[in-house]
Amino acid sequence: MTEVSTNVTTRYGPPALSPQKFADGTMTPVPAVTMLNVPHAAIVLLIAIFSASIRTGHAEPTPATEWLIQEPATLLDLGVARVRTQAERIAHSLDSHYEQEGIMFSASGRDPVPASAFASVGYKLSSNELLIELSIIRDDLSLTAAACNRRRNWFLDELGINGAFLTDADRQRYGINPTTEALDLLARWFSHEGFRFHRRPDNLEVNLLNQVVTVSVWAGGDAGRFWCRGRLNEYEVPVQIETKR
Repeated sequence: MTEVSTNVTTRYGPPALSPQKFADGTMTPVPAVTMLNVPHAAIVLLIAIFSASIRTGHAEPTPATEWLIQEPATLLDLGVARVRTQAERIAHSLDSHYEQEGIMFSASGRDPVPASAFASVGYKLSSNELLIELSIIRDDLSLTAAACNRRRNWFLDELGINGAFLTDADRQRYGINPTTEALDLLARWFSHEGFRFHRRPDNLEVNLLNQVVTVSVWAGGDAGRFWCRGRLNEYEVPVQIETKR
C-alpha cells in the first residue's frame, strides 16, 4: 500500500480527516482557507472596494440639498400645503364623477373627451392674496350667475365651510354663521399641530379672511365660460360670463 502524507493544513478549518480515508481514495485532502492563504494584493483590493462602497452609501449633501435642509418651513407654507391637498382631493373626486357618469367636453374641431376638473392653490406676495381656485371643463354648462355661485358654494362646502351649500333660510334655521365657519376653517389650516404660540396675533384669522384668502370657481365648455370669486364667508359674489358666438 502506498503511503499517503497527512500533512494537511487545518488551522481554522474543519477537523482533519483520517489517513485511511485519504489512503483508500474516498476523500481528497483540501487545505483550510485562511487569511494566510490569500495574497496580500487581493486583501488590499477587497479593502479598497469595501471602503468605496461605504463612501458611496454615505455621500455628503450637495450645497443645494444642504440649503434645503437648513431652510425652515413657515406656517404659511404648511397652511397652503393643507389647502392645496384638500382642493386637489375635491377636484379628483369631480374627475371620478365625470368619468363614471360619462360627462364629456367637446373641444372645437376635436373628438369629445371626458370632462375634467383641477385645483390651483397659491400665495402671491405682490398682491398679498392666497387664491384657492377650482376649474371645470365640461359641456352642458348653464352660463348664469346663479349656476356659478352654486358651484362655488359647493366648493366652499367641500373645503369645510359648513352650510355653504344651504339656502339662507336653512342656515338661519340651523344657526350657521358664515363668518364663524370661515374663521374656524382658517384656524385649522394655519395652526401648528397640538400647540399654539403665545405670540400668535389674536386677529390673525380675521385678517386672512378679510384681506388675503380668495376662493374662485372657473368653468368652461362648448357654449362659453364663467367665473366667480370672493371671500370664504361670501356666498353670493359677482360673476363674469363669456359666451361663444
